[in-house]
Amino acid sequence: MCGLVSTFARDAGTAGTDGVLHRPSPALLLFGDFNSLACKYLSDKFDPAVPPGGLTSGVYTLLAHGSLPPEHPDHPATRVWEDESPCPGDKQRFPQLPLTSAQLQLISLNAEAFGREPPLTTRTASWAGCIDFVWLSRGDFSVASALAMPYDDGGLPPLGPDFSAGGSSSGGSREPTWRDPLSDIAFSPIPNEFYPSDHLAVGGEVLVLPPPM
Repeated sequence: MCGLVSTFARDAGTAGTDGVLHRPSPALLLFGDFNSLACKYLSDKFDPAVPPGGLTSGVYTLLAHGSLPPEHPDHPATRVWEDESPCPGDKQRFPQLPLTSAQLQLISLNAEAFGREPPLTTRTASWAGCIDFVWLSRGDFSVASALAMPYDDGGLPPLGPDFSAGGSSSGGSREPTWRDPLSDIAFSPIPNEFYPSDHLAVGGEVLVLPPPM
């Protein structure tokens, strides 16, 4: 996916056949349900030994930092699933090479606005977590505000309904507080009569920055 987006940006930024960049690459927004936590703090059957301080998921690591080393637990070469059909000739199913974001440099809207990711953007009766993100191409946008979450987790920096996020100044360098999204946050499973979707809205206002001269 990153490769396709990067190719699109490169092609859109190169007009003509003379090799001259007639217009800069477009600013990019990448958003959706990524089915991957920003950070996992509790062990489960998939990650029975979460390190102290939590485990940043492979997807989040790749998009936030631009690469995923092969020793990361979520890298395909490291994450071992039961498979009854081994590769022919005992070849590696996945090479132990770093995965990259194809030179995409991205920032998370909520992390930029609040100083941390929300503890949950979806919740069922037995599971809750933050798996929905808005990613912005670095240097192309400034985050003006973000939608507050419809719950107050008591954490810092705040992100509840009584707080209006206004860019990175709201988060700063304070160490974020973690709350267990299932047991520490008073929020009912969704969808329900108040929230018709099984995911909460994630969004905000961004300013498009002028291209560098």
